[in-house]
Amino acid sequence: MQTVTVEHLITLLVPVCSGIICLVLVLLRFPVWDMQKGTGMRQSLVSYYILTALNWSLLIFLSFFPREFAYIRPLYIYMVLLVPITLYQFIFVLTRTDSRERFSVLHYILPAVIFLTYLIWSCSVPREVMLQTSYYNTESIPEYRGYYIFVALVAPMRLLFGLAYSILSLLRYRRYRRMIVNYSSDLHHSSLYWLRIFLILWFSFLILPVFGIVTSAKTLLTELQLLIPAILLFVQHVLLAFHAIRGNYVFVTD
Repeated sequence: MQTVTVEHLITLLVPVCSGIICLVLVLLRFPVWDMQKGTGMRQSLVSYYILTALNWSLLIFLSFFPREFAYIRPLYIYMVLLVPITLYQFIFVLTRTDSRERFSVLHYILPAVIFLTYLIWSCSVPREVMLQTSYYNTESIPEYRGYYIFVALVAPMRLLFGLAYSILSLLRYRRYRRMIVNYSSDLHHSSLYWLRIFLILWFSFLILPVFGIVTSAKTLLTELQLLIPAILLFVQHVLLAFHAIRGNYVFVTD
């Protein structure tokens, strides 16, 4: 068990607590949810908050038990890959301009394939190799070079996932903005001004080098390295929950 400072633990707990609190708020029965019944918007928000709270809970586990974290790392990577997809699903529903548009479940196939590949491959290699890759040791065993390469590609892979879905979300937002001008006179609700702020926060979170949280399990990340993404995520949580519950949006297909 590794020693963790109180400041480090509090920093990690911020997104966990904000995720849980916002999850509870979204699960409460507000009148606005009756209007969105069947759209999948509420469900995508619930998934997003659950995933982010679990991800940062696992980082707390990593801080205390870095060696044991190697056994659940495939699950952690899987949930990290799912986060941008659930966010995009929420934004997809929010910016839908055609009632025939449907969010495809195919978005979830690639993360599942990566997870199963990582999990099965990790179970087939010696324990020492799995622990070694979890610690990002520069030494490698020639017989398992393919596994080392795959693990090394995981970090840039999740970054690409986040960037790809943030860009897709931005494109949908811009298309929605163009169409809504001729649809609604209630620009305060229909312009989704707050979504633009959220997209900026999301992109800022993605480009931080600490988005690849598990950069080295040998030393804990500094409080500053964790504090910035923790604060950004906290603001994202509150922003989404507040505007979703307040109903600050207009469905073009209504």
